Amino acid sequence: MSRRGIFTRCPACGYGCDSVSGLTSSDRPADGDVSVCLNCGAVSVFAAAAAGGLVPPAPADLAEILADEQVRHAVGHIRARGTFR
Repeated sequence: MSRRGIFTRCPACGYGCDSVSGLTSSDRPADGDVSVCLNCGAVSVFAAAAAGGLVPPAPADLAEILADEQVRHAVGHIRARGTFR
């Protein structure tokens, strides 16, 4: 389920998005939840206090995040497709 009205901006490429959807839940994202940019495939972490609502994960956290097959699959498909702009 998509949640509109939640604006985020990718810290890697600057792409802005005005909705989110979860792989395992329809809940509103919480601080620490993982995000994959639809434009560049960068992995970020939700942080409500941050400009753009997202921050890059710590290197140790990124390794753990990328251990998840669903995340790797999403990142791989987005990067293979190329960016929107």
